[in-house]
Amino acid sequence: MKSLFPVFMVLLFPLLLSGSVDTMIVTGVNGRLNAIEAPEQMMVVKSKGSQNIKVEYFVMDDGKWVKTNTERAREFAPERFRITSGRGRTKTTMIRDYVEMADGRWQFVESIQKQVVRRGTSILRFPILPDGVLVTHYPNGPVKTEETYRNNELISNINWLENGLPYVEDLFYSVDRYPAYSRGNEQINKQIMAKFKEKQVDFSSISGKLEIGFVVFENGKVGAFRILKSIDPDLDNMIVEAIRSLEGEWIPARLNNQTVRFFQTFPIHFNHYEMQVEFFDYYSGLVQFERK
Repeated sequence: MKSLFPVFMVLLFPLLLSGSVDTMIVTGVNGRLNAIEAPEQMMVVKSKGSQNIKVEYFVMDDGKWVKTNTERAREFAPERFRITSGRGRTKTTMIRDYVEMADGRWQFVESIQKQVVRRGTSILRFPILPDGVLVTHYPNGPVKTEETYRNNELISNINWLENGLPYVEDLFYSVDRYPAYSRGNEQINKQIMAKFKEKQVDFSSISGKLEIGFVVFENGKVGAFRILKSIDPDLDNMIVEAIRSLEGEWIPARLNNQTVRFFQTFPIHFNHYEMQVEFFDYYSGLVQFERK
């Protein structure tokens, strides 16, 4: 039988607050447990009995914990929970079914309107700490990714596009050293702005958020571009072309002293204050317009 006791001794901090039982779990890069000295995420579990559970999620931002989401779970049948998360338009409700395994882990299946969205094995019931294979589905049913975890750390993955075609395998999203463009962010700014001017983009008609994703490979090359959020197909392609044609290479990501493939997201927010484009802020992903 797999022993989980040493993990729990270090990671779970029970507190008695207002009659509820609170448990705090801190994780680091790539989901590492025991990450007290270099925390990246924190999950606080509050339970009033076994039927009403709340999980609050936080990320470390500039030395401070910032709440990103709250899940509320209510057991309405043995080992079957109705879980709500988010607010307003982002609010979602799903069903999570559990089966306890002989080694103390939990198999679970999550579904929305009877459509399976995620299934796998977790160290705990709440929150989900993957240990084994975790399969995530697109909203319309096809498998999106099949990931392998060990004690909440991502080890490998197989990925598919929504149309069922295979995507790049073994992508990481949290690493010890993030990828960086060898010639600096200023060159990225110049390249994108040059492309805008070359195509004579009329910013007065553009508003909203555009987001692309691409892979920075182990050798510093980039590819496998994806449009994650579109404003206009021509504008999407323009940004992809600008990044793809950058001279020089990227410094690849590193995890556990090895270079790894990293999925880089690139958001751009368009706000048309004035017609004249003054600068592009790579860090915040903001195209700003200032009066001339």
